[in-house]
Amino acid sequence: MSAFEPRVVSSDDPGVTVWDFMDGENHVRQLMGADQTAGRLSFFESVLAPGVVITAHIHREVDEYWYMLDGGIEVLLGGRQIPVAAGSIVAIPAGTLHELRNAADTSVRSIFFAIPGGLEDFFAGTSDLLASGAKPADFAALFERTGTVFPRNGTA
Repeated sequence: MSAFEPRVVSSDDPGVTVWDFMDGENHVRQLMGADQTAGRLSFFESVLAPGVVITAHIHREVDEYWYMLDGGIEVLLGGRQIPVAAGSIVAIPAGTLHELRNAADTSVRSIFFAIPGGLEDFFAGTSDLLASGAKPADFAALFERTGTVFPRNGTA
């Protein structure tokens, strides 16, 4: 017997959670969360507008795997800026400083998953704090709670 129920989830299912950032130009859509996979993984779609940067950060205990549906992303890994073509996968082990930048002049779509699950807590918390006009200390508490570190000047 499996630890979770088998399922099929469509991107446009009404129960899918979507977090919009920057007036909806960027979003993360949660297709499956930790609560649906017995904590094993979380699975997302992402759209990043031109010029958007996901600032250099580290997830202490979460591995991320990004599959690029479109080209144009540049990823900072190991101190190197690497252009990523459509059809490529980026594997980011826990504890790795990484940054994603949309260097294209159009939006870039990707799918990604996180192991173990739970990264949705970071997105939900960030969305809630942005909507509430929270203070920097509130963000710091969220980052600590979700095991996410934003080092100063891109260095750990």
